[in-house]
Amino acid sequence: MAGLLEEGHGDSETGETAVHAAYWGHRWTELLELLATRGGLDRHLRERARAYLELERWAELDRALEQARAPREQAEVAGLHALGLLRRSRVEPALDAAERGVVEHAGHHHYLLEAARLDALDRLGRGAATTSLEPRHVEIMRRLGFGAWVERVRRLMAQARRR
Repeated sequence: MAGLLEEGHGDSETGETAVHAAYWGHRWTELLELLATRGGLDRHLRERARAYLELERWAELDRALEQARAPREQAEVAGLHALGLLRRSRVEPALDAAERGVVEHAGHHHYLLEAARLDALDRLGRGAATTSLEPRHVEIMRRLGFGAWVERVRRLMAQARRR
């Protein structure tokens, strides 16, 4: 993910280092407070969307999806939105969102959408015949701090490849 979401990319502007540290430290409340007090809420949509996901602020995550404008930003926020639906056990809507997002955002950063699609298919007992996810995508998600979910996705990828 671009912006703060690419590890090691912080800028020396006042406040950006603190925002960067809060993001990579997974201090979501602090991140939102920093963005609000430093006027960064309009610039860091993807970072806000991730914080909303982790803090289970679903309405704000939904609004972030509506605010995304750039194609890559739309794909990234759509992936977080699909994951949010999965976390709320809204599996069918998550699958719909992920499948729609993979098509709408083809050619853009859509590994979260593909991972959410794999997870939703498995939860619905449908399995996954194919996946465009690669080990490097799983590594990116691991570095982004998606924890146990990454291991689940890794297992689902292995199952999909054996079919």
